[in-house]
Amino acid sequence: VSEDNAYYCGDAGVLFDKNKETLIYYPQGKSDDSYIIPDGVTHIKGWAFESCGYLTKLTVPSSVTNIEEYAFIWCDNLTIYGSSGSYAETYAKENEIPFVAGKAPENTPSVSVPAITPKPESGYAVENGVLSGVDEKTSLEALVSNLENGESIVITNADGETITDESTLIGTGYTVSIIDAEGNIIESAAVVVLGDMNGDANANSRDIAALQKHLLGSTVLNGVYFTAGDMNIDAAVNSRDIAALQKKLIG
Repeated sequence: VSEDNAYYCGDAGVLFDKNKETLIYYPQGKSDDSYIIPDGVTHIKGWAFESCGYLTKLTVPSSVTNIEEYAFIWCDNLTIYGSSGSYAETYAKENEIPFVAGKAPENTPSVSVPAITPKPESGYAVENGVLSGVDEKTSLEALVSNLENGESIVITNADGETITDESTLIGTGYTVSIIDAEGNIIESAAVVVLGDMNGDANANSRDIAALQKHLLGSTVLNGVYFTAGDMNIDAAVNSRDIAALQKKLIG
């Protein structure tokens, strides 16, 4: 994230709001097995640590007082570390996540792995485990052709199903992964198509409805779907994003 970004900041590949009080997204493909959330963070967004299979030890500081639902979904081997009597301990026990009083052991050094690298002319960017800049109605064939290491890329949909049909359109919530010779995933990035909040690779009236439902509280946009709905990239989803999406659809 650029230092000039008015709404977000990054630290060791992890995405925060500008004030570094809200942890928004921890990359699924980050290979560290231990992470210490910085002191001063008060809020962990829903789906922030979704499917972070490498991460087994997470230190949550006493400053954290709010962890949204599904923050650690599909983190099957995670243990939370923190202070006795803290919000982190209460949250861990309520959600049946192992808790250890104290600070997690240091990260085990890992070997570097190939990165998902967009070609310069693609307009894509990979930051904090998110692949952005993907246009509406981009096919699997077009997406892979815009990546330097396309021969090692696997695309899965939001249900985790591998996509092989080159004409399939890639929407928000799809995942781009690099695999090794044995078929093991060594890095992943979630796709964001700006304005596509239902993962159908199009920005249309259904996405305006999704924004409206989010604002009314009947459904909540989380993770990459929240990012896709943040049309003006100000770290919030509000009526201004509805207006921006409507303007985009009008052309």
